[in-house]
Amino acid sequence: MTLQTKATYNSQNADYKGDLMIATTKRHNIGKGLAIKLGESRWWEGKPATVICGFQFLTVEMCVPFSVFHEAVEECLGRPVYTHEFGVNYDGLVDEYFKAIGKAP
Repeated sequence: MTLQTKATYNSQNADYKGDLMIATTKRHNIGKGLAIKLGESRWWEGKPATVICGFQFLTVEMCVPFSVFHEAVEECLGRPVYTHEFGVNYDGLVDEYFKAIGKAP
């Protein structure tokens, strides 16, 4: 499966426009340049927790501040998520997220 977005990118991955459409569970590397541009754009503002989690869980590079991602994960899972879980049980969190939103693979 692959991550798909309704998006446009220029040839240098410098521009991003669009909203996430979660279609898969495979993580993708979008490159440092695009990750930085996404972070600078503050794309997550006004987005629901499910979109923030879905995008970040399926992207190798951090594209949102960790505190924003952490809060979104807790909201989606409906429980406290301890910081160490992101290191020792990342795949488990991803599975739990997809089950919580009803899109388990």
